[in-house]
Amino acid sequence: MNTVILDVRTLKDSLADPNNQTLGNPQSYAGCGVLSIREVARRVNRDVKAVHGDVHVLLNAGLLKKSDDGVLFPYSSIHVDFMLQAAA
Repeated sequence: MNTVILDVRTLKDSLADPNNQTLGNPQSYAGCGVLSIREVARRVNRDVKAVHGDVHVLLNAGLLKKSDDGVLFPYSSIHVDFMLQAAA
């Protein structure tokens, strides 16, 4: 199994991280094979132009692979590590 690990942080911590990348909604295309950018946009219910920009960020980060037919999210599972605390 090929797994990507994502962490959830506060907006402040995320913006302070110089390696921060937009991740979109990988669950919508994990394990789905090669998808066109238009199909990814349809699955995440977002504008194609915005998704196009996000896809290029994800390609540059190495989270997506490019093919002649579109893009591939090469992970069959996603591990998200976070902690929930009681509201103050």
